[in-house]
Parts: sequence; structure tokens; C-alpha cells
Amino acid sequence: MASRTTQVEHLLNVIDRSVQKLQFSSSKGDDNSLFYLGNWHESIPLFIYRDPILESVDRNVYGVIRSLTSKESATAFPTYDDICKYGNIASHATVSRAVAILRLVRWSTQRLVRCPLSGQIRRKVYIMHDQPLDLADTLQLDPGYMCFLNDCLTHHHAYVRKVAKLVMKTIQQEMSAGKDPSEHEHHLSRQTESASYWIESGSSYFGFSKKNIKALKASNNQVEKPRSINQKGLTSINEVCNSTPLSPINNPPSSKNEVLTSKIEEHSSSSFLINTTTHKTVKNSDISPAEEKPPSSFHFTAFLKNLFSSNEKHLIEMQLSRVDEKYHQAIINQISNRIQYGEKKVKRPISLLSWYCNELKAGNTPLTEYSLDDYQPENANPEQPPKNTKNQLEVTMSNLIAELN
Repeated sequence: MASRTTQVEHLLNVIDRSVQKLQFSSSKGDDNSLFYLGNWHESIPLFIYRDPILESVDRNVYGVIRSLTSKESATAFPTYDDICKYGNIASHATVSRAVAILRLVRWSTQRLVRCPLSGQIRRKVYIMHDQPLDLADTLQLDPGYMCFLNDCLTHHHAYVRKVAKLVMKTIQQEMSAGKDPSEHEHHLSRQTESASYWIESGSSYFGFSKKNIKALKASNNQVEKPRSINQKGLTSINEVCNSTPLSPINNPPSSKNEVLTSKIEEHSSSSFLINTTTHKTVKNSDISPAEEKPPSSFHFTAFLKNLFSSNEKHLIEMQLSRVDEKYHQAIINQISNRIQYGEKKVKRPISLLSWYCNELKAGNTPLTEYSLDDYQPENANPEQPPKNTKNQLEVTMSNLIAELN
């Protein structure tokens, strides 16, 4: 049986081939594509009705999108107008909120396809699933997931913010418990545990604990004060994303929003983040101190900048926040030098970094000479002077000449 990693890589290849086929097709459809990964049947997955996080409108939007997928090939993602019509939904803002929550709890994922020549986004690929994915699979299929999760912490809709906080809290708690975020979970074991969520007190629903879900529902029942609008203009990336009256499916971008870079567009699905009828921004004062991102206490080496994806860099920051700040740069150096110069090949760098953090939290000292900024293989043992390569070559040549004579 193929491993989970192999299955995900196979799915990525299928998606890439399908997108390439759509790009060269003569049909004039929407630039966004839709996939469904699961068993093909007309019924909606049972777990979508038992999900304690989703609300009725979220299930409704999922069902409409699922009903508009094609069994034979990738289809165009339905417009907000179509979703409103078939789902009997009043506004685009409701659809935007529901689609954001579906992506947060990993019922759906998104990939961006760029033009190989210009680098501009050519197509968004939306993928619907028959059950929520685990974090490791999501990080592979959805390269912008962690950035999207971080942006949703300041989303204009209150429930989206609360769900984003729940997801972030769950990831942090799993890391604190020593769990490797890049470790794949078998989908059947996740189904079995989630099926007993409503019966057993200690069970979780696809990784979300009953305690955290109850706290989410309790906070949702509380009446929240209206959020003030910042009259001084946009001051952060999150404010730009959350106040842009833009949907990539329905409306063309306005000239005022041309300042958005491709990096912002890559990490933030505007159809997931934007309320197309109300323009609200979140002021920095509305964010709790725990959510404000502190200045980074480390920098990635040039080697790691190219090695790690955006998702992995976010996970690394979350992992390092668990240990003392004085170890942050040392751990980064350890990983970088260990991968480049270590005798054993590092197959899963995130897992190795998680192990270092767990060891330091336990009071152990796993760091070695690899943690030095100026580490090089030749100066690993300072007692031995560096070898002179030229002298060695001369000795070898003289020995060969002596043997020939």
C-alpha cells in the first residue's frame, strides 16, 4: 500500500496535468478550477452534517459546490451568484464567510497555478474533500494555508476569526504536546476517532478537542460589539486583504488595489477573505496581545530560505516559540548545517526541528557544533589544523611515481 506522502504527490501530479490541459483548451470559462477528491457518489459525506464547527450555511455552501463538480474532469469554480441561486443564499458576503471556514477547517484546499513565463497567477484550483484533511496533507496541497490562517485571525467576520483562533490554538497545543506537525495521519483512524466524538468524552473531531469546540460555541453565543472602521486608511497587509471589495470569481480588480503584490495574492484567497458588500477593517487595537506577531528572534540561513516553503516557515516560527529565545538561532543553524554537512540524510527537516524543540523543553541539550554560525566541515575539530590539499596532492603524485619506477 502506498504511503500517504506518495498519495499526496500523486494527487498533485493529477492536478497539475488537469490544469495544463485546461489552460490549452479552447473553451472560454472561468480561470478558476474545481476538483473533488473522494469517492464519487451523489450523496454528501456524512461527516459534513455532524461537523460541530460548521453551521448550516457552511454545509449548504459545501453541498452546492459539491453538486456542481464534474465526475469526468475538473470544472470551473461556481460563481458567487450561482452559489447564492442554488443555495438560496441572500448575499455574497455569506458565501465568502462559508468558503473561508471550509478552508480553515480543511474541508477544502486551494492551489495557485502561475504562468511559467510571467509568473502571474493563471488559475486558482479549489479542491473539495470528503472529510477534513490532516495538517500534513494540507501543507502539501495548499501552499498558502498557514498565511491564510494567519490572515483570518483579523478577518472582518467574527465567526471566521474565532474559527481561525481555534485552528491556531489546536496546532499550538499539538506542538506543545510534542506532536510532529508534518506527520501524516491515516484517514481511517481519523474517521474512527471522529465518529465517536458525540459519544465519548475524550474523543476529538478530526483533531479538534471537545473542550476547544465548546469554548468556540460559547464565545459565538456572546454578542460582540461592532468593530470600528479605520478612517485613516489601510496600514497593514491584513487590512488591505480584508477591506478590498474584490472577488476573483465575479469582479475585476480595481485600480486602487494594484498595490497588492503577487505574494499577498498567493497567500490570501480574496474570495475567501473579502466581504463584497461591506468594507470593514480591523485595527491593531482589536487584536489581543497574544495574536500580535512579535519581532523575529532569528533569521533563516540562505540555504533554508530556499528549502522551506511558506507553510513550513510558519510552522518553524510556531515551534521555536515553545523554547527559550536564546536557542532560536542556534536551532536554525543546527538544522541548516545538519542537512548540508551531516553524514545521515535528513528526510523530514520539520520533524527534526520538532525533536530539537521537544528535547530542549525536556531539559536536554541536543545541540552540537552544527549550531555554530561559522560551522564548516573542516573546522569541526579545532584541535586539528586544516589540511593542505596542495601538499596532499604532491605527496600522492610522488608516491605514484615511486611505485612506477
